[in-house]
Amino acid sequence: NAHLKEVLYDILDTPVSPELLPPGFVFGPTNGGRAWLLQYCTAGCGIMEVGGKGFPFKKGECIVTFPGQQRIERADEKDPWSFLWIALLGDSARIFFEKMGMTPENPILPNCAGSNIPVLMEQIIDTADAVGYQDDFLLGIKLLEL
Repeated sequence: NAHLKEVLYDILDTPVSPELLPPGFVFGPTNGGRAWLLQYCTAGCGIMEVGGKGFPFKKGECIVTFPGQQRIERADEKDPWSFLWIALLGDSARIFFEKMGMTPENPILPNCAGSNIPVLMEQIIDTADAVGYQDDFLLGIKLLEL
């Protein structure tokens, strides 16, 4: 089952519903795993430090953390953020982010709010919650729609 996930659909980790974080909340540093982490900011703003460089990250934007990159998340003091995230593995994930124009030097994709990305991320989360993570086929279809 895990092999099928990695080879066909590249879904790795648990997608997380939005969570409003307290003002000034800091998460990290993380060690940077083997997955690509796609995050969509649903509200607020903050600084996402990726690979040692700080990127302002605000509502309506997507950011990707590439495999092996260290990450520190800093919620704004006045307008803390909340975001959705999914983690992806494999060559398909690399190709996905290359086609989106997201690179380690340019990990922010502005204006995601006007795209189908946030809606599809929510659908991936809802699908995973409803059917569990055993339904790789259904989760893979939703991922491919991104």
